[in-house]
Amino acid sequence: MLKTEVAVPGPGQCLLHNIDGRLLVERADPSILLADALVSQIRAGRAHRDLHLDGDVLAIDGENQRVVYRFEPADGSGYRLARLT
Repeated sequence: MLKTEVAVPGPGQCLLHNIDGRLLVERADPSILLADALVSQIRAGRAHRDLHLDGDVLAIDGENQRVVYRFEPADGSGYRLARLT
């Protein structure tokens, strides 16, 4: 059963579906923007269990694929640019 969808705005998108507690990666563009607030939630361990952050590397362990993004330095805009590794 589909519970939630998350679409990240920006230069590209990472479209995830939460289906019965597991993330399904529908789309993972080469570059995306993530809100600093979401990055903070992941760092604090308050995000979905399939999202992992190690330094400036975000791993999404989806049911269908693993996606890894590396963050660019923060620019104070409230968003972080991330690129596929």
